[in-house]
Amino acid sequence: MILLDEKRVLKYLSAVKEMSFTHKFYDVHVHPYEVVFDKFIYPYGSDKSGVISLSKDGYSIPKTSEMVLDGLMNKVKTADITSLKNITMMRLRYIYGHIGGKVFSDHMELSGINKVLLLPVASSHGEVEEKMIMVRSLYSDNNKFWVAGSVPNTIRNDEICNYVMRMRRDFNIKAIKVHPIITGINLNSEKGKDRLLYILDACGNNYLPFVLHCGDRSDIYEYERGGYALIENIKDIAWGISRSPVVIAHAGLYQCDNIEIQDKVLSVLDNMTSQHDNLYVDISGIGFKSLRKVLTRIDIDRILFGSDALYELQWKKAVTLMYALNDLKMRSEDCYVRISSINPSRIIFKEDSASDSSFKTTDCGIRVNN
Repeated sequence: MILLDEKRVLKYLSAVKEMSFTHKFYDVHVHPYEVVFDKFIYPYGSDKSGVISLSKDGYSIPKTSEMVLDGLMNKVKTADITSLKNITMMRLRYIYGHIGGKVFSDHMELSGINKVLLLPVASSHGEVEEKMIMVRSLYSDNNKFWVAGSVPNTIRNDEICNYVMRMRRDFNIKAIKVHPIITGINLNSEKGKDRLLYILDACGNNYLPFVLHCGDRSDIYEYERGGYALIENIKDIAWGISRSPVVIAHAGLYQCDNIEIQDKVLSVLDNMTSQHDNLYVDISGIGFKSLRKVLTRIDIDRILFGSDALYELQWKKAVTLMYALNDLKMRSEDCYVRISSINPSRIIFKEDSASDSSFKTTDCGIRVNN
């Protein structure tokens, strides 16, 4: 366990903010509302104020603190799934107690982030348009917030391309997010893989990046859907059929243990990125040790900054990345700019890419296989 006191935290964030004077920093993995259960209703506040709330408790701007660099995102083992869901729901009510443009802008300001990609997720039991209307209303500043779309199960495979086209027209979406576990797409089945290919093809035809949740989630969903998004399910997908970038979220490591990381997930991921030049990873939702392994195994130009906010604090991910780069004796500022600025602007935020065109760097350090 590594403890960083607040002084060291502020030192890393100060370095990030200093770099932000010459570079725009991006977060490609932010959830604009609670997507796992998708049951929260916000009766308090207003779009105009930039804050809507679950209760009358006043909103307070986020602050830094000391932090522990955790190990791996370990699976939670329990025989009582109902109790675990209830405990998780209470925790999420605190994390997502307030949402809106001001809330997320405050987190971005603290983290030195200029722009984020918001990722709504279609649940397995309904449409997503109502959520899209809410998101577009809450996060209307296109200079800070880009919004992705999601395809609900009510859309037939042969309708997906036209549906994505309508989402782009009606909601100005900038990507498509697929969360197999939440939406209910079993990528361990031919039916699920076939649907994935239809969505992938639609992204290519509409020139939209494709963001795929990858990893385990056996804690909340028991084992009914927990394995839907494991990386071995997608290792043979023909990712090259799309003309658009594909981002494997969480670097395929979400809720995966140490043996899986070293022996299975990263070796599969390394092979996938070597075969497909349109394949990338984001580093959201993984702990310090997992992040360290990703940085040593995956080409730095294939890695994008993602935080998984608000499930994880955005500023903590920024600090963790800076610390990991230093720990690996990589040129931390150069590498941070690549991962958080140059790569996202080149892959996702292409309209902003010219702002970083003058930045030149040759190498971020020696990659090691450990």
